Amino acid sequence: MKNYHNHYLLLIVETICLISFPFILIFLLYENNFLFYVYTILSILFITKLGQYIVQHRYFSHRSFKTNKITETVLGLAATLSTTGSILHYSLIHRYHHTYSDTEKDMHSPANGDSWRIWFGMLDTNKTSKLDPRKIKDLLGIKSVKFFQNYYWPTIVLYIFILYLINPILIILCYMLPVGYSKFCTGIQGTLNHKIGYRNFNTNDNSTNNLILNIITLGEGSHNNHHHNQGNYNFGFTGKIKEFDFSAFIIKTFLETKKNDQENLI
Repeated sequence: MKNYHNHYLLLIVETICLISFPFILIFLLYENNFLFYVYTILSILFITKLGQYIVQHRYFSHRSFKTNKITETVLGLAATLSTTGSILHYSLIHRYHHTYSDTEKDMHSPANGDSWRIWFGMLDTNKTSKLDPRKIKDLLGIKSVKFFQNYYWPTIVLYIFILYLINPILIILCYMLPVGYSKFCTGIQGTLNHKIGYRNFNTNDNSTNNLILNIITLGEGSHNNHHHNQGNYNFGFTGKIKEFDFSAFIIKTFLETKKNDQENLI
């Protein structure tokens, strides 16, 4: 398969979007345009909430629910537009995070580096190049995964070009803003969800739950719950109101394959 996934190129794009994020929010408040708000909400739901948190994390990295082939292709598109790395790259790094959580092999843990490096997602490329690809062998046969691996940046560039043809302002509202928000949430989770908060379960790592982070990330803050039960797509399985999980609602309502759709399972 082709490889367009230079870590530094990805880091540059993500950082530009992250730095632009507060200025785009100020622009939105200044313009006070209802349609701009609609575009922003929809793009955050599709690129950040769906693309990164549901697809990259819960669907491909953890395989915590099943869907049909058509939906899977759309999910692959959302994951790619989130600009959080290819599906294969993201899943490999994240599976190492859970296998070796808060040890020297965990590249997500603030215990193994400066918090600012974790915030910006600055990985040690020498270490990532030595990761065992057998950890993601279950993903290698999925057609949408292979397609978006081969056409990663072309897909993102095509999306940006389409936004430009419609209205150039949509580039910052429907791409840069959700990618910047995604990068912000990833950074704040990576630095705080293994440091500050409370624990429901005595897991073999430093994972915590944090109500503030749960609000900021729209339901991704119950990290200790997730580390306790990685295969459960519902991080709020405890039933506590403060551990609400918006992603689980989306999965159960719109994405998870129902019993009468078994013939379309991947």
